[in-house]
Amino acid sequence: MKILLDEGIVKILMLISAGFFAMHSFFPETPILLGITALLIGLNFIFSLVDLFRKGTITSSLILLNIVQLVLFGLLFLLIHDILGADNYTYSESPDWLDWVILVAVHVVRAMDIVDFFNDYNIFYFQNVSNASTLVGVTLFAMHLMVDIFIVGAIFMLLSRRRRREQAPSRFQKFIAWLGEKLEWFMDLRLWILGGTVGIIILVAIMNAWPLRDWLLWPLNEILRALDIGDLFEIFDWQIHSIDMDSKWDLIALAVFFRLLVSVYVLGFANRLYLQLLKGRGKTVEELVEICLSPEYSEKDKRIAVQALIKRSSQAVHPMMNALDNKSSDNRRIAIEVLGEIGEGALDAVPKLVKALVDGNSGVRWAAGVALNERIDPQWPQNKNIIDVIPDIEKALLEADIHIRRAAVDTLRKIGPSAMSALPSLVKSLVDISSDVRNAADNALKKIDPQWWKNQAARNATTPLVKAVDNYSHVSRCAAAAITLEKLEPQWLATESASQAVPCLVKALATSYNAEIGRAIIVTLEKINPKWPQSEGAFRAIPYLVIALADSRESIRSIATEALQKIDPNAEKTVPSLVKARLGGNNEHREIAKEGFNALNKVYPKWSENPATIRTIPHLVLALIHKKKDIRTAANEVLTQIDLHWGHLKAAHRVIPNLVKALDKNNNNDNEIRCSAIEALGKMGTAAAVTVPYLIKAQREINDEQVHWAIQTSLNQIDPEGKYRKQ
Repeated sequence: MKILLDEGIVKILMLISAGFFAMHSFFPETPILLGITALLIGLNFIFSLVDLFRKGTITSSLILLNIVQLVLFGLLFLLIHDILGADNYTYSESPDWLDWVILVAVHVVRAMDIVDFFNDYNIFYFQNVSNASTLVGVTLFAMHLMVDIFIVGAIFMLLSRRRRREQAPSRFQKFIAWLGEKLEWFMDLRLWILGGTVGIIILVAIMNAWPLRDWLLWPLNEILRALDIGDLFEIFDWQIHSIDMDSKWDLIALAVFFRLLVSVYVLGFANRLYLQLLKGRGKTVEELVEICLSPEYSEKDKRIAVQALIKRSSQAVHPMMNALDNKSSDNRRIAIEVLGEIGEGALDAVPKLVKALVDGNSGVRWAAGVALNERIDPQWPQNKNIIDVIPDIEKALLEADIHIRRAAVDTLRKIGPSAMSALPSLVKSLVDISSDVRNAADNALKKIDPQWWKNQAARNATTPLVKAVDNYSHVSRCAAAAITLEKLEPQWLATESASQAVPCLVKALATSYNAEIGRAIIVTLEKINPKWPQSEGAFRAIPYLVIALADSRESIRSIATEALQKIDPNAEKTVPSLVKARLGGNNEHREIAKEGFNALNKVYPKWSENPATIRTIPHLVLALIHKKKDIRTAANEVLTQIDLHWGHLKAAHRVIPNLVKALDKNNNNDNEIRCSAIEALGKMGTAAAVTVPYLIKAQREINDEQVHWAIQTSLNQIDPEGKYRKQ
């Protein structure tokens, strides 16, 4: 209806224009015609602007209106001549109708600043009528303004469509595409070209000895001409510098080229202004998408484009879906955010957004999750169309990035039973190197099919599991593979591979991430070999289980305790392992072992009376003279836990020769270690009487007050009556 109304107004204006021409023929000197024509031009101009801002594009109605406008301007020029006088113009011959047409046509061409060389080289030699008054000049300025607005709008349309391609483009469309590509190449080099042009201007100024003020005024003059939308400088022949431009073709060419460069920047600014004033109206969906994805536009411009796309959501969804294939992760993220803004209208994009959940960029994955879960369709896992992208999600399970694999597993879990085809891939993920991925894969399989191990496709995916169970370097993967194989292929339990996996499985008991997995490992072990606690592999796992006793998680401590009670109910092997773990490794490892040692009271309440505990005492006493102070401290703490008076135990007396050796200054230069050895001998009391001569000798040879004090204290413990010292 609006289009019909616009065309009707255009036809009315054209009929009025034709009527004015007819009236002028009969009443050539009627002054009222002049006022009505000027008023009609003003109304036409206002209607054109309203139409442009409302539709935001150059329509057929607007083209017709501008043609009518040019006809009215031609009539106005004629009326000024006939009514206000011929002195408003200059001409060599009395003008006829063709001269008025040429006047309008020439100034239409002059309004196009891209052909300024026509003006500067005075190519319009065939023009008979020229303006000679301010009134005509102002009228010409108004016509230039109208033409420039129309031309600039048309240029924006052509440039913004330079990347559009149709299935069967016409030759004109191919030419426009070629022109757009060349212009894009020019835009990339414009800074270099502008710098070179400024350099040439400076060189010309030096060679022609320009006055210093004209070094600034000449470029400023050309910039003002480029910015002069209504061509006032051209119409009134204004010039702010004193350089003579007449007949200097090279200087004119430089001026025209400089204006062209300035116009490129001006057009860029005007295009952004055009976008902001019209709020995206007049831009095609493809153009708005390009603005959203182009780094050349500001965030404000992009926001305007997004809002315009949201208003045209039905048309914007598919172009934005295509943008999800863009190589730039920023562009993919922006496209997803726009689709999210569109909301429920972007349901067609759900499959591609699901695919974006496993994108290589974390920002894209996060944006896709927000768009799907919060804005477009929180029930997207029930969307039937996402089945088509499940193979793409399965491929993501093979990515090197752990986060992508985890995202893929989580996505399949959310899809649920509809992702049944992905069961084999998820079974392989049960032996992923990452425990997070393995855990997520286990949850995903349960969500897709609570009895997934009965699925034939899953049963056919056991090859990577068998390989993983033989990979003893990664106990968690080995355990996960064994548990899965026990479900998928019960006959595997009787194979040699299963028997060889026992040490790995036992070791995994100490590193399982939850009690459920730990108990599953124990069940699998019992099915492989009911006597697994007595196997060599089980004994080798004791140190790991001991450390697990200090884990912060109750479930892990519970599993470790259960396993130790099965493997070593009498602590015959556990205590020595605890001692070695307590004294060995780095500081962090020893602190963990300390917690494990403290847990002995819960696992083996009578551990200190165990023969295995007594056998560790010599090892602990020797640790009292270790080079590292923290190990000496740890040894003393363990000995104190075993027996507050451990020095009276016969097992401690076995290392007296080693302690005596530490007294000799030729064997040991560390007085702290020497003092530790002396204190240990003192705790042994009279059992260390044989060491008295060595202590006296050390007292004579070593000049250290702390050592002397330690020797005197120990001698009083070893020989309280002094009978050995008298000898």
